Amino acid sequence: MKRFALVAALVLAVSVTLAACGGAVAGGGSGNPLPTTRPAEDVGGAASSAARDSYQATWDSYLRDSIAAANDLQRVKLSMLQRYEKPTITVQNTGGLMKSLELVEDRTKFNLVNQETTAASITEFDIKVTFVNGDTDTRTCSVQVGIELNPDDKLWYVLNPAALNWDTVCRTN
Repeated sequence: MKRFALVAALVLAVSVTLAACGGAVAGGGSGNPLPTTRPAEDVGGAASSAARDSYQATWDSYLRDSIAAANDLQRVKLSMLQRYEKPTITVQNTGGLMKSLELVEDRTKFNLVNQETTAASITEFDIKVTFVNGDTDTRTCSVQVGIELNPDDKLWYVLNPAALNWDTVCRTN
């Protein structure tokens, strides 16, 4: 009988745990709903590239991947806000919360240095910022980038790669 009670308690505990993982939040709600945004062109939304055999091809891939990484980080942030922030605060801040970044135009020109094994640039490119409330803004970004040729595999690698830090390196046009 004790064994049956123990098994029943265990089944109940697992059932409650699984139900809790089903998306409900404290208070019985289903999360913090965000406003529906207007549809927008999706450029650079998924990371899918790597170092290439020319510095320009590596830059082209890296730029898109750094934008995709910034989008991924923002999706995580918005998910946390939806689950844990008071809904009225989230709604109040939707005009300042970035939903996605898209590449508009890249005007970056590189200089070859160090016996043509390093390409360097203070980049210049435009992005479209879409905010959670559906508003959009175009910004010009500038960041210092170095790309180095690896003599072993003849591929060009970005020095210190990172997600695009759009809110500090991009200015409103």
